[in-house]
Amino acid sequence: MGMALSNAFQALRQGKPVDLDEVLRRIREQGLRELTLTDVTLPNGTRLGKAQIDTPEDAALFAELLREPVAEVAPSAKPSGWRTGKKASGPLLSKAIADHLGDLGRAKLHSKTVLESRHSLRLFAGAVGQDLAVSELTADHVRAFFDVVRWWPSNATKRAPYKGLAVMDVVALAQANQVPEPAAWTVAKHRQRLSVFLVSLVSAGLLASNPLAGIRAIATPDADDTGEPFTDDQLKAIFDPMAFPAWAKKYPHRWFGPMLGLYSGARVNEIAQLRVEDIDTIDGVPGFFVRQGGKGQSVKNKNSRRFVPLAKPVIDAGFLVYIDEVRQARHAQIFPHLPNSTGLGFGRQLSRQFSVYIKRQGITAKGQGNPPAFSGRQKWS
Repeated sequence: MGMALSNAFQALRQGKPVDLDEVLRRIREQGLRELTLTDVTLPNGTRLGKAQIDTPEDAALFAELLREPVAEVAPSAKPSGWRTGKKASGPLLSKAIADHLGDLGRAKLHSKTVLESRHSLRLFAGAVGQDLAVSELTADHVRAFFDVVRWWPSNATKRAPYKGLAVMDVVALAQANQVPEPAAWTVAKHRQRLSVFLVSLVSAGLLASNPLAGIRAIATPDADDTGEPFTDDQLKAIFDPMAFPAWAKKYPHRWFGPMLGLYSGARVNEIAQLRVEDIDTIDGVPGFFVRQGGKGQSVKNKNSRRFVPLAKPVIDAGFLVYIDEVRQARHAQIFPHLPNSTGLGFGRQLSRQFSVYIKRQGITAKGQGNPPAFSGRQKWS
């Protein structure tokens, strides 16, 4: 349960020994409710301003990081084997990575964003193979990183025979085992995290140009048009008259978000990013505009800028009354509890929460309800 993990973190702060395997066993047996920890500094030096743990998988990830020493984040300094002919200057890659992760934590980004970035940059450091000055980074280093990503097995740090091995040892074993390629979205996410890091180096004047810029990105399927639609039985499980209100009552976006997706066919980020000014009445018909223009708003394409009438069940559920309350409170977003601190869209947190919920309702098919969407065209129809 959440208390077990919270107590474990408290003990670690006090320097007391903790049997993490026992904590995880108790969590698996007793279940885990949402747990939020604030101002957590892991033994490896990663600082998390706010850590939200929703599932046993999240707990396992945290426990894994608690076991890792600092050396796994950054290899010890050695002469570079990637000399470019340029005079080395600036910080070593290990320090730049540590500084970047610290900056993400200080910016109050979601804890999972920090941890995912840390994982990608650990692979990057392992791919480079030597600790070198960041000014020496080239496109060849980036290509080596994508080679590592190609051969990185899923959950490699958690399972035999890869657990505990250095990055390149994992890759060598994975090549021998001919592990399947990762999904295109997995590669794209690694690229995005590396890009954020490299762009920060360029912005700080530590790197002359972004070595990732000239490397073509992998093609990814449209995330909003993949996955199977929910069946009637699954919809009944999602909108169970006892379970759904119990889950949704915590936040307005949980209550109205799935309803809007069900009846409008809008994508999750289109719904999550809605502003009060987007709610309007046209020719006596209440509805909302999906359009680009507000801060943090984005739509998939020009055809996505459209007026969507509200279905009667959404109105009957109190949506317009809720909008009046939000307007009176002078909030700009209709769902003010949804953050966009990562820049990846307001829908990211809603998707995560929804995915956890439907799994609790017994819906575990791959692609069902996974981020980024539960759109009507994809999921609800």
